Amino acid sequence: MVQKETAQAQSQRTLDAVQEMFETEGAITSREQLEQILEETLLPPNPRVRTGSLPNGLQYTILPNAVPAGRFEAHLQIMAGSADETEEQQGMAHMCEHVSYMGSRKRERLFGTSSQTNAQTGTHSAQRFLCSGVTHYLHRALTATLYS
Repeated sequence: MVQKETAQAQSQRTLDAVQEMFETEGAITSREQLEQILEETLLPPNPRVRTGSLPNGLQYTILPNAVPAGRFEAHLQIMAGSADETEEQQGMAHMCEHVSYMGSRKRERLFGTSSQTNAQTGTHSAQRFLCSGVTHYLHRALTATLYS
């Protein structure tokens, strides 16, 4: 308990310092300076979070959430995006999102199951998102998200 209070106190001190710098004209003069301050900010860990790595190297994080009951969400973040493309490859990351996920037959099997699913490609990563109020479809949803 002492360690958690220490992390919370340190986080609050850092946030207070950032707020003071914003209020003082010219104190934060660059994005790099702000990022350096925020990198030093420790947030207290959530004791319910479970993390691990599968034999294939896929890292995962699980956070149980009891409310609303029977609902699940799955997010997959791929650390590659449009910034990883060469000039000749522009648009390929976005196209891969559509070919590998949005047009996937496995994703289509979720239609009519009250599931919501989407994907997006950004500069540095691509994400897949799925949620459903019916845990009966959890295996089908994870299969569509991970193996499309």
